[in-house]
Amino acid sequence: MLLAISPLAVSHLVVACVWAAIWGTTDGMVSVVQQHRLVTLAPASAPVLLGLNSSAIYLGVAMGGGLGGLAQDWLSVTVLGVPAAVLALLATTITLAEGRIDTVKGSLRAAENRR
Repeated sequence: MLLAISPLAVSHLVVACVWAAIWGTTDGMVSVVQQHRLVTLAPASAPVLLGLNSSAIYLGVAMGGGLGGLAQDWLSVTVLGVPAAVLALLATTITLAEGRIDTVKGSLRAAENRR
């Protein structure tokens, strides 16, 4: 959401400051939930999972920076948040779909165990 409205944030300094404050406050929240989920799924493997998770995050940051740099050749800097928002929405959709699949599998396993 914040990425999609980022083009509006460049129009005025006050708007940009409010946008940046909200972004800075909320940006890291996803990592905490993600790490909790990983530790819950496999507590014995938590150190390895958290290390791999951090590596994936850093790889994503590097790729995002590279792709963002390339995108500046095709788009105005003021609208770069829009394609980033589309990619974030795609990632969120995939994550939610995976979560639903895991929920269904867990329900099926629980039903089989009750038999």
